[in-house]
Amino acid sequence: MKSNSKFDIFTDPEVLCLLNLLTDNTGCSIILSDRDLNIIYSSDFPDISIIQGEKLSSLFCEKSELNDRKKYSSILETGKPVILNNISIKSKNDNINYYNIKISSLNDYLILHFRKINEIKRFKFENDQLKKQLYHVSSSLHNVKEEERKIIAREIHDELGQSLIGIKVIAQNIFSDDYSESKSSLIDVFNNSVTDIINSLKRITAELLPPWYENETFSKNVIYKINEFMKLSDIEFSCKIEPQNLDIRKNDALDLIRILQEALTNIIKHSHATKADVFIKKYNDRILLSVTDNGIGISDNDTKPSYSFGIRGMYMRCEDRYRELSIKGKPNIGTEVKAVFYFDKY
Repeated sequence: MKSNSKFDIFTDPEVLCLLNLLTDNTGCSIILSDRDLNIIYSSDFPDISIIQGEKLSSLFCEKSELNDRKKYSSILETGKPVILNNISIKSKNDNINYYNIKISSLNDYLILHFRKINEIKRFKFENDQLKKQLYHVSSSLHNVKEEERKIIAREIHDELGQSLIGIKVIAQNIFSDDYSESKSSLIDVFNNSVTDIINSLKRITAELLPPWYENETFSKNVIYKINEFMKLSDIEFSCKIEPQNLDIRKNDALDLIRILQEALTNIIKHSHATKADVFIKKYNDRILLSVTDNGIGISDNDTKPSYSFGIRGMYMRCEDRYRELSIKGKPNIGTEVKAVFYFDKY
């Protein structure tokens, strides 16, 4: 552990240990003062001349809130740290530097942590760059997953679908040779069963590889999906999209439509609503999806990701830092599902 002659003016071993750790490990510049606001220790400040024994007020501009003694007294009495941003301090060459400052207490001492704003911006920039890289990795994984879904959908269609159609044709030929009422009835049951299987396969294939995914704009895909739900219920649906010919990246479009699909499914199954409204708008930096209904309103417990697979799926599609999802219900007023995707972040 490094020693420093500035430590010699006081002997509190707990403070000595803490200052050494802070000086070596945090990357902040540090000042320690007593209750009378006299500077008794400082780490190296590249741009500021600090003299031991001077008052803290000598560092700050005349009207700075850091010249308020009551603020320091409150910190010493309560032990609660205070963080102040964009505090101006004169440098050695009379320029003004700006710092974010955290003030905390230990025993009867005040510890001030100084971090220069340009350093904070650099750390923030590096952090944002890492998060962007993480987003692109996540997006790549998303695309791989969708490609796998396409392969599965095509395999189901090409192999199982064609096989079942062949079985149906064979069965019709076999039973048609020797006609009787019982066999006719059996043929009907057999044909209906196979037809149901084929229709189920078509539905599964459409869910895995939606017909709208690659061939239409986002706006048309939304309208297509809403029209599908209109056929399933007497609920009055309305849709407003701004701009009307809105189109966005395919993976964003698919995730938004999946969220829309789950929201509409929940409205039909659980809401007891008579009306549902879909509103989508693209702003300069984001796109908003809002789905509201006039039903009984979802409870707070039912909005948790653990409640159901569908709710959990919506939250999973918004796990990225640049996406937000909220699900709110009011008793006997209705429910709103709102998703926001930010576009200027990647």
